[in-house]
Amino acid sequence: MGVALAAAMAGLGVAAQEEMRSSRLQARLLSTYAQGMSFTLGEGPNPAARYPTQGPYNERFGYVGLPGYLRSLTDDIYAIEQQAQLSPRLDGFMAAGGFPIYHEKTRAGLTMLDRSGTTMFSARYPERVFTRFEDVPPLVADTLLFIENRELLREDEPRRNPAVEWDRFAGAVLMLPVQWVKPGTRSPGGSTLATQIEKYRHSRTARRWARRRSCAR
Repeated sequence: MGVALAAAMAGLGVAAQEEMRSSRLQARLLSTYAQGMSFTLGEGPNPAARYPTQGPYNERFGYVGLPGYLRSLTDDIYAIEQQAQLSPRLDGFMAAGGFPIYHEKTRAGLTMLDRSGTTMFSARYPERVFTRFEDVPPLVADTLLFIENRELLREDEPRRNPAVEWDRFAGAVLMLPVQWVKPGTRSPGGSTLATQIEKYRHSRTARRWARRRSCAR
């Protein structure tokens, strides 16, 4: 019995190590779950539409104010011809506190064209952005990776989950009992760049969380 248990534990350890390196099980389960998360354009207004209520990204791009903007426009002379409708799985995911899944733009702006299509006015915010990852200066990218997420672009492990860095996550979990016994003890964070981007954009406490991380460093 003891030998069988030891063999089973060893097998689970090997499987866990392989999963941490390749993320095969995560990819299969999460991709299957995410396939049901979608949205389509439906005719007319969507009374069940969900609007963000927090997060620096949503505030900066005006998404938090959408209900008020739409109400002001439709009370005047405008009407909503089409509006996005969430699939049941995506709607349930957001209702449980998940962030919406869509291609998030990095810039907002306004462009005014004349009747011939010539640009009369154009403004973008922010004004300066990197259009491609290759445009980011290597020193900037390498410094960020060194500080935050050293395993993110490792070429020898291309299938590693970019949202989880297991050694840092384990270190943060192991420090929890220490923090319970001795409140105020600083511990290493387990967040990766992928999770930090989502927190900075959509979390209610994003700014306070960012300041706390800066002070901890």
